[in-house]
Amino acid sequence: MLRFEYTPKKVCEDLRKFLIAISAKSVSIVGHDLGAIIGWLFAHTNPEMVDKFISVATPHPNLLWDNLPKNSPFNRRWLEFIQLPYLPEMEMKHSAERMLKKCYPHILKEKMYMTGSNGSVINNLMEAYKYIFSQTDDWRGPLNYYRNFLFFRVKEGETVQCPCLIITGNDDRFYKLESVVKSSDFCENFIIKVIEQSGHAPHQEMSTEFNSLLLKFLLGKRMLVRSPENAATTPTRGIVGRVFGGIGAVANNTVKLGNNIKDGYTFASALNNVPNFIVKS
Repeated sequence: MLRFEYTPKKVCEDLRKFLIAISAKSVSIVGHDLGAIIGWLFAHTNPEMVDKFISVATPHPNLLWDNLPKNSPFNRRWLEFIQLPYLPEMEMKHSAERMLKKCYPHILKEKMYMTGSNGSVINNLMEAYKYIFSQTDDWRGPLNYYRNFLFFRVKEGETVQCPCLIITGNDDRFYKLESVVKSSDFCENFIIKVIEQSGHAPHQEMSTEFNSLLLKFLLGKRMLVRSPENAATTPTRGIVGRVFGGIGAVANNTVKLGNNIKDGYTFASALNNVPNFIVKS
């Protein structure tokens, strides 16, 4: 895809159209890293469609880019390098394993599994990531996000209106803890949770504690009101059914819009006046 297809305005517009297509009036958003950046921006620009927002280990976009630690894999020097065309994709392909190990160090600690072919021992999760990013084109999409998002900011004074849960690890080397905590300045209603003994991926490193925080924030008292009778009669569902069932429980209002949906809609004001690309002086 072309670079301009990854501007924040375009990405938020695509997400809004997707929610309309599945007849979702409003949803709760959980995002990590790039997903959280998109979540922040979408919550700003489409407040009527976001019930709750959970940012995982990611500061607000207005704080993120100017406060990167020098030892972060995505530091300022790296962000400037990837503005070049083609070369970053080629470089990332050849150094994929090294970059993935820097980004996902916790995965290297995961249990190793023996393959059925030659008896060698492998780390399934790391092998999956290496496969996903094995070709030059596999890096183009992720890099285009960084190429665009670096130059966008939310207008001063804009705040996220929905309840926000900001979760981070106490040993995150990607972003400064101060930036994550200060992101609460952009929220009207927020909770901040720091998970001990975890880095940039608390949802993977400390999944039990993370899931507990998530469910408590999303469902609250509804976690306790499910009767034993209902629990006993609930049929077993596959993973897809459970996912969509969870979405149904989390979203406050999911309705059939039908013919009431208009083809055109107005994009919210927060990013309207931001140019598509700002050349760094």
